[in-house]
Amino acid sequence: MRPVRFLRAFTLAWVGLLPLGGQALADPPKVVVTLAPLHSLVASVMAGVGTPTLLINGAASPHGHALRPSDARALADATVVVWVGPALETFMIKPLESLDKNVVQVSLQSLDGVHVLPARDLEDLAPPSGDGHDVHEHEEHEDEDHEDEEHGHAHAHAPGSPDPHLWLDPRHGAALVRRIGGILAEQDPAHAETYRQNTEKTLAALASLDQRLEARLSPVRDRSFVVFHDAYQYFEHRYGLHAAGALTLSPETPAGAARMAQVRQHLIEHNAACVFAEPQFSRAVIEAVTSGTPARAATLDPLGADLEPGPALYGQMMTRLADALADCLTP
Repeated sequence: MRPVRFLRAFTLAWVGLLPLGGQALADPPKVVVTLAPLHSLVASVMAGVGTPTLLINGAASPHGHALRPSDARALADATVVVWVGPALETFMIKPLESLDKNVVQVSLQSLDGVHVLPARDLEDLAPPSGDGHDVHEHEEHEDEDHEDEEHGHAHAHAPGSPDPHLWLDPRHGAALVRRIGGILAEQDPAHAETYRQNTEKTLAALASLDQRLEARLSPVRDRSFVVFHDAYQYFEHRYGLHAAGALTLSPETPAGAARMAQVRQHLIEHNAACVFAEPQFSRAVIEAVTSGTPARAATLDPLGADLEPGPALYGQMMTRLADALADCLTP
């Protein structure tokens, strides 16, 4: 199936699993969500009752974000706040500390069923030995003590600190859906049955998504690639992929000339098929790295930068990630 048809078919399936909506009753919970992918999942659970507020537009990076006055007002009025956690949205830490104690704060990185991986060092991204990299059997990870390094916003991506890109595993999305469904039903008993049905339908959509991505990416598991920054560890672990390298650990730490030269040599030595940029950052760096090598340049979007916020965004974003990888990595 062609990628466009695949995306269209999945989008229709996802929307079809969501409720058709209806007239919302008064005073639904006021839910504020930081990122578009999380907002999409919460919107699925709230469909037909209310709409959560999104703080960070999909085209903006959460790295180094600053709250606007309108964001502060939304937080002040919220009954529920959903975020990844201090590993990513450092700008949220102090505002959340000042909220009323009755405001429910949901951190994705703290939920049951979410397996937090340590951020990798650049050296950890060397291609694996052996045939392929089946990560479905690597669910257990040893806990290690690491001393924090104070490097401003880049601190969140210091090797050994929590990798914050948790939403790129649909199982983590399912954990959020279950949690938010329970919270909303408790806060808004009048719509408890709607939240329950929405939760079940959204979980079914996520399970379907997971199966489709598995099938789409299975043929390219043994192909190596390089990314702009190391944001895709959870996606790799779920679908048996492995990045051969990253230009930088964090967007706030630009790749220097020495690092770019190192990556170019890496592309040649390891026959990497693709180098992926991100829409939030300049593609010129990626094109400079791939110039004169067999690698192709393409784009991965981990946030749904140009997608309409809402229930369908998460499935569309994840499907486009899989399509971009499969299209570029297929010989």
